[in-house]
Amino acid sequence: MVSNFNYFQRSVSGCEVFLLCINDNHSNIQSTLIPKAQSFDIEKYRFVLDRNKRLLARSFLYAYLNSKYKINNFELDYNKYQKPFLKCNQTVDFSISYSNDSVLVAVSDKHKIGADIEYIDKNTNHSELKAIIMHNDEIKYYNQL
Repeated sequence: MVSNFNYFQRSVSGCEVFLLCINDNHSNIQSTLIPKAQSFDIEKYRFVLDRNKRLLARSFLYAYLNSKYKINNFELDYNKYQKPFLKCNQTVDFSISYSNDSVLVAVSDKHKIGADIEYIDKNTNHSELKAIIMHNDEIKYYNQL
C-alpha cells in the first residue's frame, strides 16, 4: 500500500509523478513485492545508497501499480533502448529516476513517458553541459524556458 510511503505527488497531463526521499522511506521498503531476479540484480550494486534507491523505487512503483491497477505480476522486459516495461501490462507505462537521496517515479496509462531528476550543483555551469547530456530537441526546448 502506498499510504505507508512519504512522498510528494503531482498529476501532470495524464501522468502521476511521485518524489520520494530515501531517508524518509527506507523503513517502508516492501522487498517482498520485488521479483527475486530484480532483487538479485539490485544487490549487485556496490554502494548501499544505490541499492536502497532502487529497492525504494521498485517497492513504491509496485505497491502503486497494485493499488491503482490491481497488477501483481512485476516481471519486466526491456525495449530496444533498455527502458523497462511490465510484461503483463504494456498499457501502463512508468519511468524511474534517481538523484542523490531522491527517487522520482512517474506512471501513466495514457502516455508513453520518460522522466528524469537531477541534482543541481550551483558550482556547475549547466549551460556547458547541455550538449553533453541533452538531445538536440531537448536543447531547443530548454532554451525556450
